[in-house]
Amino acid sequence: MIVAQYFAELNTLWQELDFYQDFQPEYPVDTTKFQTWEDKERFFNFLAGLTLEYDHTRSRILGKDPFPSLRQAYAYVQKEESRRIAMMLSNTQDKSALVANSTQKAKDQIKCDHCGKTRHTKETCWKLQGRPIRGRGGKRMGQPRSQAHFSETIEFIPDSDVGHLSKEEVQAIKQLVSQLETSSSSTMPS
Repeated sequence: MIVAQYFAELNTLWQELDFYQDFQPEYPVDTTKFQTWEDKERFFNFLAGLTLEYDHTRSRILGKDPFPSLRQAYAYVQKEESRRIAMMLSNTQDKSALVANSTQKAKDQIKCDHCGKTRHTKETCWKLQGRPIRGRGGKRMGQPRSQAHFSETIEFIPDSDVGHLSKEEVQAIKQLVSQLETSSSSTMPS
């Protein structure tokens, strides 16, 4: 809600409250005191109802000595709102223009060392890396999954109870395992 709408709604509510107010002062001084109290109360209600984005503005108004009137505080907040709206519009337009322009220039300046064409590097060159397989929506399909290989070395303790295997059988198994490890490491690309 913009500040003007908020202030208009508060004024409408305050006018209704004034209509139902049955304060009958005995002395003229009471009327002045009541009016001062009511103005201050409305001033604080107005400031308390502002959104968090006006927190700094609220602090600045409360920091003034003496407190400004309700109308002055409203004018100050409305001025801040106008400034924010103006800054937001110009700032958004500037940023979007800069982003669009800078990404285009950056892509035009990139040149592949392999094929000599612009807008890509050697790391993404289709002639070296191959053209990506794309499915619906430009997403890659059939991309190879990463694989992890696990190898574990277990130390053999001859004195331990191996169960029903003899020492010769254990040695034969160790030899087979070491042959498998050397053959799999020589066939795997690094």
